[in-house]
Amino acid sequence: MKASLAPLEGKYYGTKVIVHDEANFAGEWIMIWVMGNYEPSRRELEGYEEHDGKWIDEEGYEYETSDTHYESEAGLRIAELLVEVVDASQD
Repeated sequence: MKASLAPLEGKYYGTKVIVHDEANFAGEWIMIWVMGNYEPSRRELEGYEEHDGKWIDEEGYEYETSDTHYESEAGLRIAELLVEVVDASQD
């Protein structure tokens, strides 16, 4: 088995870890939704730059977290660790 992170897309309902079998068929997945300290993940903030404590995109729009439908850095870290553990179990 191997694991990978699915890309972010659409409205967020958890960070998806895809588990692939020996034939690389993505048969199972695990959703992780942990808000931690409510800090958006580095994947969420791609395309934004920090200015005076706010995240602004190239068009001048501020990144908003009006609800909890975004990937947190804590959730991403847990998902990345899970990928490492699954991948290491094959060694």
